Amino acid sequence: MAKKKQKSYEEALHELESLLEKVESDEISIDELSSMVQQSVELIKTCKNQLKGIEKNIDDSFNAMEE
Repeated sequence: MAKKKQKSYEEALHELESLLEKVESDEISIDELSSMVQQSVELIKTCKNQLKGIEKNIDDSFNAMEE
């Protein structure tokens, strides 16, 4: 089974912004809203995980300089 390519931070953020625009337009049904909320949760998780990874890399780099 092929592994799904993870979105970049920028791709995930852009998709979140697009979903927000759709929600703010008030032109979606409740069923669409539910789906969009689920998509948003996954995109937010992706962004948070990537930010945590970047923070760890930066911390590791600074810690290596101190050794």
